[in-house]
Amino acid sequence: MHLFDATLSAESELKGKPDPAIYFSAAEKLGADPAECIVIEDSFSGMLAAKNAGMKVIAFTNGGKVRNFEISDHQIDSFESDEIP
Repeated sequence: MHLFDATLSAESELKGKPDPAIYFSAAEKLGADPAECIVIEDSFSGMLAAKNAGMKVIAFTNGGKVRNFEISDHQIDSFESDEIP
């Protein structure tokens, strides 16, 4: 079953988050403008990396267990949320 057009992991890049390289690589693989991308993240370093790539960020707060999500554009507590923009 093919569900994703591209997949990347931490091993895909030389530098880890908060370096934005992985998000630039993802946008390039998808042929997308980073400014048109939305990232769902659960860590501050991941959110910072996505913001530094010029992407919008949705913080997955995991029911309030994740902190430091103030830099995100939106927050959700669950993937069952009706609040996903």
